[in-house]
Amino acid sequence: MTRIPITMLRLALLVLLWSIAAPPSAAAQSADDADARPAFSLSTSESFTTKDAPHFFLTFRRVPSLDIRVYKVRDPFAFFGGLRDPHQFGSDEPYDVPQERSWIERLSDWKRRQRNQWRNVARAQVSYRYRAERRAATDKAQTAQRVQLNVNTFAQVPLLNPDQLVTSWRELLPNHRDPEFRRVPLAVSEPGVYLVEAVHDRLRAYTIVMVSDVGVVTKTSPGQMLLFAADRFTGEPLPACEVRVLRQQRVVAEGTTSTDGVFMTDLPSDAGAVLGIARCGDGVAATDPGAWVLDSPARELVAYTYTDKSIYRPGQTVHVKSILRWRSRDALLAFDGTEVELVASDEADKVVFRRMLKVDAFGAVAASFPIPATGALGNYRLRIQSGDFQAASAFEVQEYRKPEFEVIVTPEARFVRQGREAVVTVQARYYFGQPVANGQLHWVLNQQTYMSPLRWDDGFEGGESTYWYGDNQTAQGDARLDADGRATLRIPLAPHENAADYSARIEAQVTDASSRQVSGTTIVHATWGSFLLSSRLDRSIFRPGDSASIDVRALDYLGVPRAGTPLSIVVERLTYASGYYNDPTATTVAETSATTGDDGRGMARFTLPSGQTGSFRISVRAQDGDRTVTTQSWLWVPGPSETDVSDGDRYLELMADQRSY
Repeated sequence: MTRIPITMLRLALLVLLWSIAAPPSAAAQSADDADARPAFSLSTSESFTTKDAPHFFLTFRRVPSLDIRVYKVRDPFAFFGGLRDPHQFGSDEPYDVPQERSWIERLSDWKRRQRNQWRNVARAQVSYRYRAERRAATDKAQTAQRVQLNVNTFAQVPLLNPDQLVTSWRELLPNHRDPEFRRVPLAVSEPGVYLVEAVHDRLRAYTIVMVSDVGVVTKTSPGQMLLFAADRFTGEPLPACEVRVLRQQRVVAEGTTSTDGVFMTDLPSDAGAVLGIARCGDGVAATDPGAWVLDSPARELVAYTYTDKSIYRPGQTVHVKSILRWRSRDALLAFDGTEVELVASDEADKVVFRRMLKVDAFGAVAASFPIPATGALGNYRLRIQSGDFQAASAFEVQEYRKPEFEVIVTPEARFVRQGREAVVTVQARYYFGQPVANGQLHWVLNQQTYMSPLRWDDGFEGGESTYWYGDNQTAQGDARLDADGRATLRIPLAPHENAADYSARIEAQVTDASSRQVSGTTIVHATWGSFLLSSRLDRSIFRPGDSASIDVRALDYLGVPRAGTPLSIVVERLTYASGYYNDPTATTVAETSATTGDDGRGMARFTLPSGQTGSFRISVRAQDGDRTVTTQSWLWVPGPSETDVSDGDRYLELMADQRSY
């Protein structure tokens, strides 16, 4: 058996177990009465190691206190084998929860989200060790406030098993109307499976808390399951662990792990959802590998079927070939049949071809057949049958017609300032010269980010890329062409939320009287300002205290320089709380200004602070009416322990003697 490497210190295991406490007559009560009843539930979502602090989660409403009882399970195999559903205790009766929330509830949710957001920000400022120590101190204080119970307290709701009771206490709760959520620490450290019971009057709820240093990993295939047991701290395999696989409260497989910590077993064809349990000494681990794969047949026919084309016209010949294999559990085996039946049928399941084919030595078959000239259009299905097993594939049959007219979409301006309208003319005309009079027009607007080549290419003289990747549809509408087959669209271009340029792709779909549809497109660039800024540093790596220069260009989107533009340059030092991919904190370390000349260029110098290293951002800003146009550059000052590149960057520039030849 090949050893499966385990590099995780902790393996995420079972157990999401929960229950909702409700009185026996809950189904007979009205929704209003249900809201006034006390209710609570318990849940767990992980398996703890002996070094962790075990806990469970409590959701409650209108409950002043709960009596908590913790039992240790002596025989985990018998315990899990007696559960109808290993994920849930309690009644199967549905509990109606109102879906429409009032404005005060929505306000409360918003306030809670804001509080959680700021709490997470505050937590991110301290180390994980500090948070763990603080949580441990909170758990200790909360445990100290518990009221210990004696045996007389259990008269109304008797204990499940007094011999297995580990601890019990009364959890005091605020008696609120709305549900609340609480994390409850559990004072157990020995490995084992613990059943937690919460009692209030005659109501009960349960969950399971697992404490184990044993981790299991499972791999399933149809009719087969592999389980690997390992130490959660070292990853070393655990041999001689007792393993049982349960299905609907019965054992379907059992055994022990090998010296490699592996247990492999065959499962019945109707195994479905199973539960794997491994006991290694005092440690117990349980896992649910899921039922999707196990519900698949253990043996099935697999065919890789392909045709010479993916789409055909009626009357054409289809050439098809298929390579056949058996999939047995998790392996592909050679196909041992001598012949199979190939059937082709259209969308109405009308058979257009059926033949028995001989299988060659490679497990492949091939055939050719014509599509009837009067065959239906649409998707055709290919089916290969061998006894009760079959595999399927498909191809398409369509009739091609040349477009009878064209649609031309022309923008009034290629660049439009955001907040204004893009004026677009749509014209549809038949190829024989007549207009598509009164045609129906449906237009769609998609957008993607736009970066002008003028930002990095000084010699750019125009031309636009036709590459389009944006699929963010932001608007659509309908119109009608006039008698000359023309229409004028006025489409608003909303300001970008991040003050960035974007491209708007306008697609016009025209449908004529014969229901033929033809599309035309154009692209309009929505700019934040009427001009742009680009900047470049003389180099990108500096020493503390160095002097740096920045070259700035101001020009409109057609490349015309903007002379006399005042520039504001701000140098900021960036500090990252945790990782370079998080939002940094910017601290201003220098400011200067400049003005562009007749060629639209401006030069500024600034000095980096002494004794400060790290990343710096240089922001260049200029006013354009009521908006601020911005460009940014970055530089790096390495620290004492980092590589210091003192020579800076070197550029090689090629200068042509003329633009064209």
